Amino acid sequence: MKKVLKNIVNFTIILVVILPLFTTNIFAYEEQEVDKLLEEYKFGEAYKILKENLYDEDKNIDPIKIRKILELEFIVTDTSSMILHALELVEYGQNSKDYYNQMIGYYYLGSVYYDLYDDTKAIENFEKMLSIAQSKNYPLGKGMYYMFTGLIYSSYEDYDLALENFTKAQPYFEEAHLDENWIFPNFKENNKFMIDLIEIILSKSQDKASRFVELGDAFKDKNWELKYSSMSRCGYELNKIGAFKEAAYMLEESKKTIALADFGDMYNKFSGYMDYDLAYSYYSMGDFKRASELLLDEDYTTNDTKLEVERGELINQKLREIESKEIKRQSETKTKIISAISALLVFLLITIIIIVRQYKITDKLNQEIYEKSIRDNMTGLFNRTEIINLYQKNNCKNHHLYSLSWMNLSVSNFIKYVTNFINVFNSNKDCICSR
Repeated sequence: MKKVLKNIVNFTIILVVILPLFTTNIFAYEEQEVDKLLEEYKFGEAYKILKENLYDEDKNIDPIKIRKILELEFIVTDTSSMILHALELVEYGQNSKDYYNQMIGYYYLGSVYYDLYDDTKAIENFEKMLSIAQSKNYPLGKGMYYMFTGLIYSSYEDYDLALENFTKAQPYFEEAHLDENWIFPNFKENNKFMIDLIEIILSKSQDKASRFVELGDAFKDKNWELKYSSMSRCGYELNKIGAFKEAAYMLEESKKTIALADFGDMYNKFSGYMDYDLAYSYYSMGDFKRASELLLDEDYTTNDTKLEVERGELINQKLREIESKEIKRQSETKTKIISAISALLVFLLITIIIIVRQYKITDKLNQEIYEKSIRDNMTGLFNRTEIINLYQKNNCKNHHLYSLSWMNLSVSNFIKYVTNFINVFNSNKDCICSR
């Protein structure tokens, strides 16, 4: 029996020691697999693995995984899914007081509304992001705020204000610490690209087209996201200035970058936008065949209406939950402030009562000391010093004592004065004794 128990104990110890190592290796393997897929631009497969393992058994999210999902959704402009996941990240941050991830959640909400051309909601969420960044001193959040406000001004072609905001953002990106969990940690490079781009737009030079091409080509050897975003933006700007040949070159290079990535089942419509810009370039150059081919190309997936409705309902539900929690938090804050003010008022009232009471006690003691200082201990009558004071001040019952001028005083006047003094003293005797 003892041998059986010993074996059971030994087996339990082995499980306790080895099982955590085994499960850790499983999770590490999963992360390594996702990282490898991302390096190979197999975004669709990575996205699938991340979504399948997003929640634990208690339906709690993993903030790192949801951030990677959001980055992939941001590239393919899957707006409804992105809003839902960004709201989940904000909610996670609120519940766990993880202000960094809450800030990132507001960043993605603002960026998706920016893509939807809803600048009011975009700015509203970017300001919430900035509020957290300022209170917790996150340079990254401050930089992202100025970068996206710069993008908003740029979209309205207010390039002076756009350049001002991009310039404000750059020092924060230089200072910011990016953790290792970002897929595309290129905020500093993207912001610097926009500064260079706008400087070309605002310049008076005649070689704008060649400068745009030079700027786009500078990102040819960069990572996937930088290469795609910079070359497509340069192509768009080249179309605007009528440099259609250069625009077609930039957009074709950007399209090749898209072809390097495998998005799988991810909803992918951004290639449609690029095809439209590219078709415009070829149409303007008179290559109608190539333009028509691009416009009729429908390789990218269309939206699933039922799925979008379901996502919309979930988004509304999440928004209500977050708003409810925010209202509750504000209510609790107001209650705490009111309680603190009430406690302060009670403290002040008690302090005033103590001060008034102490003042009365002190005043009574002073009065007693004063009484003892002006009276004779045996008779209780005023002492000589007080009588002289009364005589000099002449302040009891409006009776006046007259000054004595010893230099001009005759004997008869002296007798009159003494008689008058005795009469005054007798008439004031009751008053003197009462004091």
